Amino acid sequence: MSLLTPDYIFDTIYDVDLKMLKKEGIKLLLIDIDNTIIPWDSSLVDKKLKRLFQKMKDEGFIVRILSNAPNERVKAISEELNVKGIGRSLKPLSLNFKKSIKDEGILKEQTAMIGDQIFTDLLGAKLAGIKSILVTPLSEKELKATRFMRLLERLVRK
Repeated sequence: MSLLTPDYIFDTIYDVDLKMLKKEGIKLLLIDIDNTIIPWDSSLVDKKLKRLFQKMKDEGFIVRILSNAPNERVKAISEELNVKGIGRSLKPLSLNFKKSIKDEGILKEQTAMIGDQIFTDLLGAKLAGIKSILVTPLSEKELKATRFMRLLERLVRK
């Protein structure tokens, strides 16, 4: 399987099959912020998202935020969702994927990354040796660099 091919694809984070992940032995979910759980230009953590994160925890998953967003943004959103988070994580480099796994005492085979970008979230997961789950971006509003990468993603998807 290619480094740019996700293990799973879902429309949104709300569609991710938690029961299937549990059956596969996944215990740690690393989750991106921008355009994965919240639109890039928003900081609103709504009740629906809070319920989803609580459901993940109730199902026995350890949930952590892993984002390239600024530390302040990650800290604020992580606190609202009552999970740990790492900002400026330098995805796709595997350093902070591996740090999260080590910090939680989980095996890489028990870990999955959920994100909306092929060249950061998915590639980083693959380089770290963990499962990758790709979701459709929530918004078309993004940084200019991200918009450029989306052009490359379209080529890869074909």
